[in-house]
Amino acid sequence: MMRFHTLDGMRGVAAFVVLVFHIVQQRTLAALPFAGLAVDFFYVLSGFVVAHSYEARLAGGTLSLRAFARLRFVRLYPLAFFGILLGTVLAALAAAVKGSVSAGDVAAAAVFAFLLLPSFVFPQWPTAYPFNPAAWSLTFEALANLVFACIARWLSHAVLIAIVLGGGAALVWLAYANGGISGGHEQADVLLGVPRVIFPFFAGVLLRRLPSAPDSGLLAGGALMLVLLAVLLAPTGWGAATSLACVLVLFPLLVWLGIANRPGPAFERAFAAIGALSYPLYITQAAVLRLGLEVVRRYPLSPAQFALFAFAEAASAIALAWFAMRWFDVPMQRLLRRRDRPGAASTSPRGAFA
Repeated sequence: MMRFHTLDGMRGVAAFVVLVFHIVQQRTLAALPFAGLAVDFFYVLSGFVVAHSYEARLAGGTLSLRAFARLRFVRLYPLAFFGILLGTVLAALAAAVKGSVSAGDVAAAAVFAFLLLPSFVFPQWPTAYPFNPAAWSLTFEALANLVFACIARWLSHAVLIAIVLGGGAALVWLAYANGGISGGHEQADVLLGVPRVIFPFFAGVLLRRLPSAPDSGLLAGGALMLVLLAVLLAPTGWGAATSLACVLVLFPLLVWLGIANRPGPAFERAFAAIGALSYPLYITQAAVLRLGLEVVRRYPLSPAQFALFAFAEAASAIALAWFAMRWFDVPMQRLLRRRDRPGAASTSPRGAFA
């Protein structure tokens, strides 16, 4: 299967930004106002990669909806399960030690968590995904995947453009209603994940149908990643209009340019490595962050001490992600694919995290 190495690299950069964002939030919630848009960038990638891998077969009837759902489940769920399991264990331990919540509530919330559904069991906490906050984006990625698979046979250019335009209008409403593009992960705004995913995902599908950009050369892939990094790590925000410009224009443009870029063998290996780690890092970091937050709350740290602690926390999250990928996801992928026909594994990308 064709690999898009520059997209791998950009996905890895975005996943690392999410980790940095969550660590910085342990000290201040006001920093890195655009870092959360990494999820919207993931959705653009997801739409393109899923369309590239499956659209022709779904539209032609050679891939059933059930088979598509199994491919997506096998590719995405094992690591999600691993991350949620760690979060559930930590919650159970906290319930036993602190007694702030009951074991029954932990068990009830765990059922929703393992189903990748929002939970309203703990009204005292704003998050709708208490055991693995990153899982919220998978809920809406799965929804977009399902809608795409159901309508693939009838997804003409006109219908696709209408969906993209409608999704863009919904995104404009969301941005100006909220003062920026956000929502989907807290109990109070969980339904906002629907308008948030429509435009970027189906914009990615549309990119699959557009003519390719010219290959911009060896160093252009690194330049694209630097642009993405600079935007997501911008220290100040400029309101709804700027976040809209990022999601409506900049992110699709970066993906379109990245599709055609060929970075050369050395960069390809590096980009493939960070791309492979992106999904494990994104979906398993919550357990490390939860423990880190306990430390930050209990022990006041100076700026220098926090910087050292943040570095250790990031290194621990990366190590856990590698362990989960190498010793849990890879064996589980092999086990779950035994019943698939030969060759199925090579056509099952991770969507936003392929």
